[in-house]
Amino acid sequence: MHEPYRNGGVLSTNDNNQNKTALSLWFSTERQIELIKTTFNSPSISRDVCAIRGKTAGAFASCATFQWTAAVQALSVLLLKAVIRDKSGCRSFEPLLEGGKGTIASSLDAALYKQNSWLELFGSTATGDQLSRRIITRTNPGRKRFGPVMISLNERILPAGAITVYLDNRPINDVPTLTRCVEAIEYAWQSEREPLFSGNPLSVINPLRL
Repeated sequence: MHEPYRNGGVLSTNDNNQNKTALSLWFSTERQIELIKTTFNSPSISRDVCAIRGKTAGAFASCATFQWTAAVQALSVLLLKAVIRDKSGCRSFEPLLEGGKGTIASSLDAALYKQNSWLELFGSTATGDQLSRRIITRTNPGRKRFGPVMISLNERILPAGAITVYLDNRPINDVPTLTRCVEAIEYAWQSEREPLFSGNPLSVINPLRL
């Protein structure tokens, strides 16, 4: 698997990991918690994928890009919840995200429906299909019938145990910190959509910094 150095470089390929699926999520709390980089490898794609936050790849050669949109926030929450469930030893068939119009679940649902270009952070198959279609599963996509959309991680393709989370370049494995990350992203998502959202503004700016 390709793993980036702290300065964004890429390590050489480890042949022992070529047949394994793995995802790394890199978050920063410099301003508020935000996803800034991902790395993904899978036997279903021809090469590892590195994606960075921004409109262009800039100094990163041949990287996919994404912006910290509502949908990317929703994906981050989904993946973090999957990691929390795995590390907690919880086995559940319940969806990781669920909601109707105007919810964080609907933000991700809309992006998946449109197959937004940033979903290339999971790469594409040899036939050109975005692997996100296989990794993220939905019930009632587009809310075409009454009720909420429900979204989960397809662990047959990407096991939650194969997701590594970094916070300010440090690997995070404890459930309390991961839970605080989820809460901070959800809080920021909500406050951005409700300008008069009540609460401590300092905790929105950087809720994880002590």
